[in-house]
Amino acid sequence: MPSFSGFFTRNLTLKVSAFIVALLLWFSVQWEAPGRFQFQDVPVRVDLSDPDWVLVGNPSPATVSVSLQGAAGDLTRTARPTIVVPMDAVTTGDTTVVLRSQWVRVQDRPGVGVEDIQPQTVSFTFERVERMTLPLAFALSGTLPEGLALGGPPLPATQEVRVTGPQSRILEMDSVRFEPLDLSEITQTGTRTLGVDTTLVQGLQIQPSTVEVEVRIEEWMERTVDGIEVVLSDSEFLERFEGVPSEWTVTLSGARTLVERLDPARLQVVVEIDEDRIPEPGEEGIFELRVRGLPDWVEAELEEPEIALRRISDA
Repeated sequence: MPSFSGFFTRNLTLKVSAFIVALLLWFSVQWEAPGRFQFQDVPVRVDLSDPDWVLVGNPSPATVSVSLQGAAGDLTRTARPTIVVPMDAVTTGDTTVVLRSQWVRVQDRPGVGVEDIQPQTVSFTFERVERMTLPLAFALSGTLPEGLALGGPPLPATQEVRVTGPQSRILEMDSVRFEPLDLSEITQTGTRTLGVDTTLVQGLQIQPSTVEVEVRIEEWMERTVDGIEVVLSDSEFLERFEGVPSEWTVTLSGARTLVERLDPARLQVVVEIDEDRIPEPGEEGIFELRVRGLPDWVEAELEEPEIALRRISDA
């Protein structure tokens, strides 16, 4: 009489093979069986081809849920879809559209279709495009290596750039800022390329987005000039103070060409009289000095930055 255990061991290979085949057939049926899968947070984008309008902000809502139907195997291998709304012409700033299944982009899965989209409508905010020419601006950073000075202002190859973008943003702009010009890296006359400061113009188109800047470098020099005329910031105070010197000494510094060509006769040392700080008659006040008539890129240092003047006593 055959044993009970022999029932399981007899023709074991054949039985295992049959089990595997049956299992594969079951998986095959399940793989091809119709199914449904819902994707959450599917992004909504717009393909805007109207050149006179621009999208402002994100769609509302920015994501939706999409239900796909098809063979279970295809659904399993389907990546997250996206929705791209074509917009050929904009007629109003606030636009609401009903989402269509053909706008859902799914990777090449012929057997997968769109069953449902929720919510079914999405709103967009558009703004008219403004095109304007604005001056470019850039700052100077760092300092030139010792012994060097700027021989004049750094000159960009173009003074203006073309800006395209939302009207509200462009009308608030007075210039387009480019990256700073780092003087610490400059050792000789030449050109440097500056790019637009992208942190300030996101969402705008800038043409050109880079500019060549000519930088003229000269030897730094210092020149001391005596006999510079001293004047009061307001001539009516002249008769109210005594001991006002007639001239002062000034030390000029900068590029050799600029300093050597400077005519001292164009300079004045101005005593800044602050009417709120005028001393009482017979008392002394301290006033700041500044140099008037300096050309750009030339600096001045005074032998004393302040002066003490005594107010004349009332008779």
